[in-house]
Amino acid sequence: MTLVKAEHAKGRRYEWNVREPDVHVIGDTAWIAYVNKGAVTDESGTRAQSWLESAFLERRGGAGRLCSCIDPRACGSAGFDCVEAVGGQGLVAW
Repeated sequence: MTLVKAEHAKGRRYEWNVREPDVHVIGDTAWIAYVNKGAVTDESGTRAQSWLESAFLERRGGAGRLCSCIDPRACGSAGFDCVEAVGGQGLVAW
């Protein structure tokens, strides 16, 4: 969030729109893939953007673990970034 606020202060605006969500839930595992369409606007104009995003969630003993690759272009071969969510905090109601 700090990065987005800093970019906003520089005059950059970001728009995100989730399209074509493909959601699957089996027991304590869920995953989603979707196309994110949006734009980046700055002093040079507006540039349209479109990319595939995905996320993987698992629930263990009432707590959740969110693993997602927000943008495969950024993650590359590094794979997924994982975040522990204590007591399910920070995860959508699931």
